[in-house]
Amino acid sequence: MAASIDSAPDKLRPAGQPLVFQFSTTATVTAGFRYAVQVYESTVYNTDGTLIGTYYLTPDANDEGYFDLSDIAEGRVAAPDTQASGVIHTVTASSTTSTQPVMRRYTVKVGDYTGSTPTMDDSSSVFLLGGTMQISQGLHPSFADYYPTGSSIKSWLSDREVDSSGRQIEMVMAAEDEAIAVLIQTDNLGTATSLDEIEVKLFKNNVNVWTLSNNVSSSVTVGENYLIVPLGPANVATLFGGSWDNDWDYYTIRGTDGAASPTAVSCSIRVDRDCRPIKHDPVQLAWANTVGGWDYLRFDGRNLKTIQTEGKNYRKSLGFSFNSWDRQTTPYHITGKEQYALRNQLFTASERDLLQYAFRSKNVMFRVGTGDWLPCTIDTSSYQVIPAASKTFDVSFTITLAQDIRC
Repeated sequence: MAASIDSAPDKLRPAGQPLVFQFSTTATVTAGFRYAVQVYESTVYNTDGTLIGTYYLTPDANDEGYFDLSDIAEGRVAAPDTQASGVIHTVTASSTTSTQPVMRRYTVKVGDYTGSTPTMDDSSSVFLLGGTMQISQGLHPSFADYYPTGSSIKSWLSDREVDSSGRQIEMVMAAEDEAIAVLIQTDNLGTATSLDEIEVKLFKNNVNVWTLSNNVSSSVTVGENYLIVPLGPANVATLFGGSWDNDWDYYTIRGTDGAASPTAVSCSIRVDRDCRPIKHDPVQLAWANTVGGWDYLRFDGRNLKTIQTEGKNYRKSLGFSFNSWDRQTTPYHITGKEQYALRNQLFTASERDLLQYAFRSKNVMFRVGTGDWLPCTIDTSSYQVIPAASKTFDVSFTITLAQDIRC
């Protein structure tokens, strides 16, 4: 007599989706029968790791049990927001990994429980990272678009759409913009890949003027297979060092097999230089996306800044000797908040569609000009889109610094 797992999620996928394990048993199910379920978490790809929970489930009318791992795992992994030297968006070394819990292996074990210590009869493992997938995508939707297995596979952890060729993600960024991109080395995560190198090519006048390549490899430590790559021009310029040409036109980033004549194992990211004159300090918005990475948009319209304060006052006695300037009503507590009205009048349709994911993100950050990255919340519950022309859109909404202004 034994319990078994009949259906389960496998390989690598986001934690924020139904992760349903279905159980059955060959035992005779009586009134006191329960399924005993143990959940283990590990940082190593081939070990069970640490027991983080034991649960006892009552079978349904068909004597089957169901267990949703996402209720436990969703808050335990997330896209990183820091690195050893500071905020994650400033990464300048290709294939840097984070010490934060970006990915973990989870093992679910099941056994029959009838009142005595159960024996775990069956087990199943899955690798989880931050992000979420929707009910409309069905139970256990495929995550294969993010396994680097070919040049026509998206692979990059981004909600940006691939272009009509199916082989490239296109974006426009200014020289001072910072950003990172993420690839997963999946050899030890359930999917074979030839990803051995990250290749960055710099172009000027449509000619490849310099190429940098960085070797990558699979790791037994799960989180070290989460490869963070410089994406923004400010990051890539530092990566190239003295080889960088400030008069660049565009550059491409892709994963390859590392051969002398490399074969792509991911689609390419192409970043074109934004040369438009800017009269105001632009605002970069970054957010943890639905597939475990980060996405970015730039707002270079007139981004209005507002400071709002609130406080408590008390009334004190002046006594019998006072000056004409002495205060009776005195504030004892004042706090402020800083808001920005973001606007971009020339969003493309793909940029407009990408913005919806920022509104759904639990971790949003912003940067004014070349300043520091700071956390924020999006105040506007829906965003306004004004068609400006056949292919561009005027988009505006409000964000608030997620820190009190001390007064």
